[in-house]
Amino acid sequence: MQISVCDHYISSCFSKRNAWMVSNSSRLIAVFDGTRGGTYGTIARAAKCGLDVRILMLDTRPRATSDT
Repeated sequence: MQISVCDHYISSCFSKRNAWMVSNSSRLIAVFDGTRGGTYGTIARAAKCGLDVRILMLDTRPRATSDT
């Protein structure tokens, strides 16, 4: 199955896709780095619509390296 929310690229394609996903779901599982943007907006929309929202926080801190 393939679903398309836009026939061609426009600046609102991702927002329309995210709105469609929320409208056609009962649960949202998001991998989130804490920044405001599309994922943030989708999480907020899903919560407002009463979806079961689960967030997996992405750790973006630099990792220490060893010189062995």
